[in-house]
Amino acid sequence: MQELEPLSRLFGVRFVALVTEDGVPIPVGEQSLTHDADRLAAVSQQFLSELVQATGPLTWGPPTWSRIASDRGGLALLRVRGGALLVIYGNEADPSTFKLPMQAAALRVTKSLERLGAGASELEKTAPALPRVDQVDAPSSDEHGSVSSDRVAADEHQNPSSTR
Repeated sequence: MQELEPLSRLFGVRFVALVTEDGVPIPVGEQSLTHDADRLAAVSQQFLSELVQATGPLTWGPPTWSRIASDRGGLALLRVRGGALLVIYGNEADPSTFKLPMQAAALRVTKSLERLGAGASELEKTAPALPRVDQVDAPSSDEHGSVSSDRVAADEHQNPSSTR
């Protein structure tokens, strides 16, 4: 995802990914080869979920920026619509310097997704409409067992309990 490339080039950044709400990671570049992206995504989404549950009653809204620090580095998360932006950094990096670049990257991703959505809606506008089927031919049998074709309204097919 090219919108996240500038973030991945910051000093101390080891891994960058966009994580969907259901925990699917979208890693940047070749970084996914050195880190277990699926596990990192699952841990980050679980952490955010527990953080929201713990702080929900105390705040106006869910937290948008959070981080976990350790001796060897840390994990920074920025909530975005539909998921979170995940950055793994080394101990040589200052995590407070990531907040603004992460917000900029999140904005780039959001705009890119809006353009894709606008492109899809334009495609829907220009695509030919499929004919609407209001009636369906269905075979029926008379009292002698011979089969003929009757026109049946589509709403009868939607409600199978109705009889003729």
